[in-house]
Amino acid sequence: IDFGMNCKIEVADSAANFSALFLINQDIKYNFFTKGNVEIDLKNKAACGLYIRRSTTGIGGIVNISNVSISNVYRYNEFNTPARGISIIGEFATIFINKCIVNNVFWQNGANIYGQEAKGIVVAELIGDVYITDCLVTGVNSDVHDADAYAVMAKYKSGVGSETYGRAFIKNCIARNCKGRSVKSQCSNTFVDGLTVLRNTLVSID
Repeated sequence: IDFGMNCKIEVADSAANFSALFLINQDIKYNFFTKGNVEIDLKNKAACGLYIRRSTTGIGGIVNISNVSISNVYRYNEFNTPARGISIIGEFATIFINKCIVNNVFWQNGANIYGQEAKGIVVAELIGDVYITDCLVTGVNSDVHDADAYAVMAKYKSGVGSETYGRAFIKNCIARNCKGRSVKSQCSNTFVDGLTVLRNTLVSID
């Protein structure tokens, strides 16, 4: 997706609630890149700003997202999906998330029990490498369950206990006023360097 130099996308106030603004289902033959700079304001109308899913199995494909800003993510009861700013799911070979901002993510209290979570940047079903660099996540909240800034969940190796595939590198990122964990990792090889955690209130979950 080429957003150009200074693109701004705002959901109309009159829009009905929906699940995701950008929903991309990647085939094994393709890579996904963003180009340019974009600010996306979901106006509390959508549960996810950018959702990329690789439906085929077996490692392959590259995702490269940079200079994407997403704000005001809100998950309503009618959608069976968590509240997430950026969500990348599938067995990609390499994932780059660079200089991205997610601001204000909320999971509605009392919403459907499926996906009881709010997260800023999420990578799941990891089997390759993910690099999250120079990103900012702020204001992730949920009245019920997880409310994490960064989350990486890798696929488990069969018959090897809790060991997973993949590696996660999180460098020079900021987590500000997120109710849950600053970094949630279910990846055996996770490397965090230069993380800044800012909170107005103390919590015992980190």
